[in-house]
Amino acid sequence: MKNKNIKYSVIGISILIVVLILLYIFPNKSPLNNPDSFWKVCGENPVIGDAFHLSKEDNNFRNDTIFAGQTPVGVVVDLENRFWAGDRILTIKSLKTGEVGTYCEK
Repeated sequence: MKNKNIKYSVIGISILIVVLILLYIFPNKSPLNNPDSFWKVCGENPVIGDAFHLSKEDNNFRNDTIFAGQTPVGVVVDLENRFWAGDRILTIKSLKTGEVGTYCEK
């Protein structure tokens, strides 16, 4: 009876580990311009403003470029999905100055 309980415990722990690994490998990758995509500066260098909202309605994000009205203001350098922290980090390069800034999704 004791060996049977240990066997089921090992199987249960193994399944849990596999599920956690899969969640880490395949995080939720929602698009940058979904309706709730609000970004706020989380570094010391706001390259396109302190905060901005990307949305399909405003059409201010196309391909990898961020627009203010019809003027391109920045290019997405990197998008990091931090599964364990539960947030996303966006790195943007300003087209005006060439500086790179970091923004967190709120």
